[in-house]
Amino acid sequence: MIAGLAALDIRSEDVRHEPTVARTPVHVPALDLVVEPGAITGWVQTAVATTRQGVTVEVRLVGKCFEPGEEEYAHATVSTTHLDRPITLRVSPLPGVETTIGIALSRVPDVLAAAPGFVRAEDLPSARFRVPEPGRRVARA
Repeated sequence: MIAGLAALDIRSEDVRHEPTVARTPVHVPALDLVVEPGAITGWVQTAVATTRQGVTVEVRLVGKCFEPGEEEYAHATVSTTHLDRPITLRVSPLPGVETTIGIALSRVPDVLAAAPGFVRAEDLPSARFRVPEPGRRVARA
């Protein structure tokens, strides 16, 4: 997404998912249950893209049941040989529901363009931010 907005050519992409595990009992009010210590509470997704222009973008998202004192966040790091140090952005607290809805809606064009039948998310193109065409109206809720 960041690389695409900057008109950079992606050379490689790597996406990793790591499970998160409860250290303490985690109450999940929406499901009226308690996740016991040692049980999986969600995941951390880390995506790294490198570009032909020498820019590396790393984005980390956390999707899990949060323990007391934790908060949802998104983390991005951009590095290049042209900078003395990486640029880091952390968004916290992250509005998880709104973020999930945005991701799901941004995938609609990919789903519509896919071949008929069952298609796994990993078989779709990488998720990306889509800028509306000039002059095209975007409906607001």
